[in-house]
Amino acid sequence: MTSSADKTNGDRPDRLVGRREVRRRFPVSDMTIWRWEKDGLFPQHITIGGLNFWRDADLRAVERGDYVQSAEAADTSEDNSSVAAAGAV
Repeated sequence: MTSSADKTNGDRPDRLVGRREVRRRFPVSDMTIWRWEKDGLFPQHITIGGLNFWRDADLRAVERGDYVQSAEAADTSEDNSSVAAAGAV
């Protein structure tokens, strides 16, 4: 059974997170987030109405250290071992 507190605390895996919360959870610049996305180290954002959102489940995977980039990102990115070491989340 789900309590009303569970519904309001954002524990849904399909929840979308806006830029403000991403910046709070990952205290780096927007440019760093963009670079991490480009390099496959961070989930790709979803644009809705000109605003960027990220899937909460993907962000939690990054926080746990077990984020796996998509096959598309893996095909287009170069060796990112030095980027990962320099910009560890």
